[in-house]
Amino acid sequence: MIMKVKNFIIYLIFLLVSMFNSQSDLEDYEKLKIENVSSIKREDLPHEFTEDAFRTVDEFIRKTKNLNYECALFFDYCTGEVLKFAKGINNNVKLRYNPNEFSDNHVASIHNHPKNAFGPPSGKNFTIFLRSFEDYELIVGRDGLWILKAKGTFKYLINEVREASEVFYILTLEHCENSHEGAEDIDKCNDCLYGDMLLKYINDKNINDIKLIKREYKND
Repeated sequence: MIMKVKNFIIYLIFLLVSMFNSQSDLEDYEKLKIENVSSIKREDLPHEFTEDAFRTVDEFIRKTKNLNYECALFFDYCTGEVLKFAKGINNNVKLRYNPNEFSDNHVASIHNHPKNAFGPPSGKNFTIFLRSFEDYELIVGRDGLWILKAKGTFKYLINEVREASEVFYILTLEHCENSHEGAEDIDKCNDCLYGDMLLKYINDKNINDIKLIKREYKND
């Protein structure tokens, strides 16, 4: 009996701390300025995303596209509700969660890649393959939004994809640095070459419920 009471108190403390941190993080997100930058259009998103979800995605792009650090959030792609937000440091962000808290939601995640990083998904992405509750992972790149659909879990695939991503990364750096001059041209080459290899590699697998697409930003 004493042990049950102790465990309950520990759980309650954890729950209260999580609620406080979550509220604090969401307040940080609300404070981010909405910039006048190019974004996507409603039709660029999967048909399951509602108008409210589009507004959530568009706002995140406009708030984070020019940041020099990563941010991430979970949202409901049917209601547009922001479920969780986390602010990272440089090219890293960690979004803490309990999978059970999303049982009543249609969950997608979105995070930004700072301008000093590749725009497409990197090897450290693809965690969606391990999450049964998450259907879409969106990445805000330099010149476009990357949308990875993965409904269900694909644990057997994540290491293979990450290893392939690392190979593509090395090949891309070597080619672009040898064939282009100037940081901007090299960055464009990196995103284009690496992104094309990743798109072909993932989509050529023809696995049901897995698809990677890129949507270029458009001026208002």
